[in-house]
Amino acid sequence: MISLLMIGISLVCGIALGAVFFWALKLNSDLYVSEGFSWTGLILHIGRFGLVGSVFWVMSNFGALPLLICFGGFLIGRVVFMKLITGVIV
Repeated sequence: MISLLMIGISLVCGIALGAVFFWALKLNSDLYVSEGFSWTGLILHIGRFGLVGSVFWVMSNFGALPLLICFGGFLIGRVVFMKLITGVIV
């Protein structure tokens, strides 16, 4: 049985991951628009997906439910970040 602590940690981890991922996406798109191709943008692009893959892999080691909760938190983090940036819930 999964504990409430693990559920809370998974949710907070997912929300933080979503916020960081979409913040880095905004930074990445700004780099590509302003500079065109740059190694910084490419490294940031690869790093975003590496971070998400690593966190989801770690969560999958704890089971399916923590992984799904983390993914739900990731989506919540997306909504929160987009609301902060644009003022519109997407």
